[in-house]
Amino acid sequence: MTAFTALLLAFITGGDALGTAENLEIVYSGRLTPVAVAEGKATEKGFTVTWFLPRPTERPGEGLFVVSEDAAALPWPARFGFSPLEGGEDGPRIGYQFDNRDHIVPLPGVRVPFTEKITEAGEFIEGRLTVKLEEDKTIDGYECRIFTVSGGPTRQETIAVDRESGMIVRFESDVFFGRGDRFRLTLNLTQATPLVEESTSREKIAVLLRKLADAMESTDRESGLDLSAESLEQVALTQESLVATAKGTPFEALAQAISRSVAEQRTRGTGIEELTKKVVGQPAPPLVLNDLDGQPIDPAAIKNKVVVLHFWDYDNDQLATPYGQVGYLDHLHRQRGKLGVDVIGVAVNPRFADETQRATAGRSTKKLISFMNLTYPVVADDGTLLRAIGDPRSLGARLPLWVVIGPDGVVRTYKSGLYELKANEGLKELDATVVELAKTRKNDD
Repeated sequence: MTAFTALLLAFITGGDALGTAENLEIVYSGRLTPVAVAEGKATEKGFTVTWFLPRPTERPGEGLFVVSEDAAALPWPARFGFSPLEGGEDGPRIGYQFDNRDHIVPLPGVRVPFTEKITEAGEFIEGRLTVKLEEDKTIDGYECRIFTVSGGPTRQETIAVDRESGMIVRFESDVFFGRGDRFRLTLNLTQATPLVEESTSREKIAVLLRKLADAMESTDRESGLDLSAESLEQVALTQESLVATAKGTPFEALAQAISRSVAEQRTRGTGIEELTKKVVGQPAPPLVLNDLDGQPIDPAAIKNKVVVLHFWDYDNDQLATPYGQVGYLDHLHRQRGKLGVDVIGVAVNPRFADETQRATAGRSTKKLISFMNLTYPVVADDGTLLRAIGDPRSLGARLPLWVVIGPDGVVRTYKSGLYELKANEGLKELDATVVELAKTRKNDD
């Protein structure tokens, strides 16, 4: 058994050898290559995954990873993480833009999740997957077991695993986007070494990134939207030290991206505050609303009511968590409708302005409504209504946008981004606002 293998196995099991063990660094080089797609629609993408296995630790078998991508990179909160070496939901991933849509591609970890079931021959079942052991091969100096993993019509993987350590040496898999467009995902082990001189800086980086990971909410990591105010301040307190410590390491690009993001969000936040002050307290523009089939909605239907406008793309083909928080909004609609509160989703899509694409855009929105079981109405907007109220995207922000209009026709709330949520409380801040406004409506009747 090599010294590195002994260290890796000790790290995984949390054995006594870890008391004096070096930190470990494992690096994979990968590519996502179009194989069978429409001509000119796709390009090859390269990326690197660096795993740092710090001397533990209270978390044996967990590593820190950072992903460096060519183009169309994921937002920085999704480029790093702490994960079991088998990967999984918290493991590394890359972003890929194809056919005008953003896709997320999960990546494997350092080890396969079925390591303990490996036998000298034959095949076995792992969940819904069939794992078959093929003939051994030597790859880049590693004596490897070769596995093919299949599950369903599209899950086809070939994995080369080092016999001694169980570490993945090569990974190949088919990936499908769109209507069956096929890509090939490959990862190759390029470095697996103990760290000596670099250990101190890597350990500091791991501590700082752990603070960031603990400070961020799940929506911060998943949505690509601006951080919550509390998370932003936590990141700001850490980022300067992170930039200095990460210089000259595989984490340098991530640290710089975090620093830029903090500065940009603060500038954007100032702009949003100014826009909010300009909008709130002023009469709302005329609400010219059309349903998804292009039919006008009678303005009298919402007269003297509390109106919640939820501007979002409502595009079934671009679904990403937390889905604009529409599930919580639908609950509010069902709970507060009897008080005279009307929730209206506004599907913002430039395709609604094009007669040749309007029907397609409408169908996508209708699919989302069905998928999410939404009970409130959703109207079409090519961007005209959003611009009339005040488009936060002009300042670099992303939808959703929440606008609450009182019974008197005056804008009472202008909220860009997601609401901060706590378990079992839902959209507590928005709910309190509409309930208070509904009371004034009753008094006016």
